[in-house]
Amino acid sequence: TPSDIGLLQRFLSSKNELRRIEDISVEQLNEYLSEFIISVRKKEDKGEYEPSSLRSMFASFERYLKKKNGFSIMMDKSFERARKALQSKQKELKQKGKGNKPNASVALSEDEVKLLYEKELLGISSREALLNTVWFNNTIHFGLRGCKEHRDMCWGDVKPCKNANGEEYIEYFERQTKTRTGDNPRDVRKVTPKMYAIPTNPPEKDPVFVYKFYAEKRPNEMNTDEVLV
Repeated sequence: TPSDIGLLQRFLSSKNELRRIEDISVEQLNEYLSEFIISVRKKEDKGEYEPSSLRSMFASFERYLKKKNGFSIMMDKSFERARKALQSKQKELKQKGKGNKPNASVALSEDEVKLLYEKELLGISSREALLNTVWFNNTIHFGLRGCKEHRDMCWGDVKPCKNANGEEYIEYFERQTKTRTGDNPRDVRKVTPKMYAIPTNPPEKDPVFVYKFYAEKRPNEMNTDEVLV
């Protein structure tokens, strides 16, 4: 976060804006953020950033400003222009081939996962981070591979359980769908995947705690079996 804030502060200095980010009015900051997102380049080679890097910067600004001033550039209507600038720039970069990934998924390294937690893109500090973490845990522990499997998942497909030793876990009961092979609904996992609690971890890295925390944040009417996760 400090490096991202420093980058934005240097951009402001280049515009002869010497105030701290948190001291700038919402209206002006909205304009500055929009211009920054559109124009920012790497210092080393003046090349474009990856779409995910811009999103990460935006998340850093969100955390910083929420802590300093209590407002959200990701949610507040006052920053709609900045959000649209981010979306537009990401789309432009993807059209240029930035951020394109091969069809085969690539596992994240431990250092990459650690960075996502440090950037608070994973964790329980915000709604976005919480949803990202639920998605991430489902991928790692339940083997959900694509967007469709995640989006088709219903609340009743997962159940909190406890074994004879008192260990808590979440069990995934896969419905018979065509997602496994594309044509055979009987082709389901022979062993139901389980996601075990890790009480020695910090809460945000304990998958069962994250599941329970997410369940508490959902409206009661959303916690019925046929509602999408």
